[in-house]
Amino acid sequence: MSQQRDRRSQSLQQLPGRWGSAQCPAELAPRGALSLPLLLDSEHFVARLGDVPSSVPQEKEHSARTDIPGRQTPPPDPSWPVQALPVESATGSIRNLDEVDLSQTLDGAVSVATLDNEVADLTHAMAEGGLANAFDLCRRGALNKKLGHLGLSLEDLNQAISLEPSLLDAYWHRHSIHLLRNDSLRALQDLDFITKHNNQHSEAFKSKAEIYRAKGNTTQAILNYTQAIKCHPEDDENYFKRAKMYEERTEILLAMEDYASTFTINPGRSDALLTYSLHHVHTSSWALALKYLSQLLEQEPHHAQARTYRGMVYVKLGKLQEAVGDFTLALHLDPNNWQAFYHRGCLLRKSMPELALRDLSTSGQTMAV
Repeated sequence: MSQQRDRRSQSLQQLPGRWGSAQCPAELAPRGALSLPLLLDSEHFVARLGDVPSSVPQEKEHSARTDIPGRQTPPPDPSWPVQALPVESATGSIRNLDEVDLSQTLDGAVSVATLDNEVADLTHAMAEGGLANAFDLCRRGALNKKLGHLGLSLEDLNQAISLEPSLLDAYWHRHSIHLLRNDSLRALQDLDFITKHNNQHSEAFKSKAEIYRAKGNTTQAILNYTQAIKCHPEDDENYFKRAKMYEERTEILLAMEDYASTFTINPGRSDALLTYSLHHVHTSSWALALKYLSQLLEQEPHHAQARTYRGMVYVKLGKLQEAVGDFTLALHLDPNNWQAFYHRGCLLRKSMPELALRDLSTSGQTMAV
């Protein structure tokens, strides 16, 4: 153990606290001999698939279980059954996935072949070095996760953490595997460890907020979105998602503040700008509604919904000609827009009664569909 400490990279920033399991949650602490990865559970393995055949000599049995360069995996035996991947499980249940196709999530500049070659090169270098270090294991675990080899990735990450309990990147990659398996409890445990030792990790707070949002815990979701905003105040997505949580709690004013922050940071967020504009429509703040709907239409002139609502605001402000123009353009963009038919029909009852009657009739038919 003392030799392992001496071999620690001097570039790794030391975290406060004593060396050992006191730095990480109890369930993640190294058990027994640290030369074995945490994933290697001999008792569970023997109970599930059976022990090494009695015909194998004892010294070969020990070698088969432990002496494998670069990776700790049980020896294959043709007589043992091959475990197939489980089918899609019920929503919310933990999935014991070892392989998953993540090729569609890869960056366009990175191919599966490139990642495979990098894994092979890293494995070869680790085998030549004799003793794998935590950083190489973490790197290989991250690469295998990108390739969808969740079982192999988790094995490397667990071993990296057993060798280096302060390696936060390993906890980050491992938490994403737990999420793919719908194991949100273990994912939260890893994220809690990360944020405990690095309170500026905005992505960890954001991931915690997403987990709590999925669980329906809006209070914890808001708290963690707030921490993510403190770490990275220029991320408009955090404001937008916190606004959604405030809306669920009917804290509308706080939600509107966050929507305003969203499109202030990122003027292209038309979804936040539309929500903010409609709030002023529903609260009869016609001047503000006109201001922000016009701002939205400057960015997206073909936004039929925004044009319809601006027509309604023009009616409230007595600008009937502008209202008819917006309703007509909205119908050109969306011929099934029953609201635009209805409001234009109401405006044209006196000046163009035949067109008004047709608009009102079409509105009723479109709404019924």
